[in-house]
Amino acid sequence: RAFDGATSTAIREHWVPLLEADPPGLVFEHHDHTYKRTRRLRAGREASDGVLYVGDGNWGRGARPVHADRPYLAETASAFNVLRITLHPDGRGEVLVVDENGRELDAFDFARNS
Repeated sequence: RAFDGATSTAIREHWVPLLEADPPGLVFEHHDHTYKRTRRLRAGREASDGVLYVGDGNWGRGARPVHADRPYLAETASAFNVLRITLHPDGRGEVLVVDENGRELDAFDFARNS
């Protein structure tokens, strides 16, 4: 699954414009068996009104190495992890990410862009 592979490119070509047209507060995407949180992204670059992606899911399968050198990543961890998402009536949200021993890997707040 190279960054420039056919599937990766097609996903960015078809899904990213939909998400950037009306950015949600948070987008979950999983596949790499690690933890990651991106910077807010628009057109592939950091932007305050961009889309925030979190995930990469890792439970029940060995953790893969992370690619912390990718400039669009804000946080990464090669560890089993679970996310606790708290949603508030005013549109704010909080995410706490812990590993299998309860150690905090990441914590951040988010809100829908509008």
